[in-house]
Amino acid sequence: MARKVYPGSKGSSEVKPEEKIHHSLLDSGARIFEVIVYNQRVRDAFNLGEHHPQYDDDWADNRYVEVKAVSPTAARRKLASRYPKHLGFVIVDVIDPSSKFDE
Repeated sequence: MARKVYPGSKGSSEVKPEEKIHHSLLDSGARIFEVIVYNQRVRDAFNLGEHHPQYDDDWADNRYVEVKAVSPTAARRKLASRYPKHLGFVIVDVIDPSSKFDE
């Protein structure tokens, strides 16, 4: 019977996948936030019956984007770098997953 060798084990001994934890999963306190974002330039073009030269018309509507972060502020900062304000993106709200159960 063949012995299973997993990536990173170098063939010296069997390493089970559950023993190999990627460092990104070790972020203490990190959780998934929902961020609402749209593009104002796309919305303006759409309202004029035009199309934005770079982005789909769908960006005129609010989109829910998930981001892994340790706080709402960190989530907003991550998304602001991915969807920059100078390109017309507007971050409407950051929804904390734990707040959904507080009601």
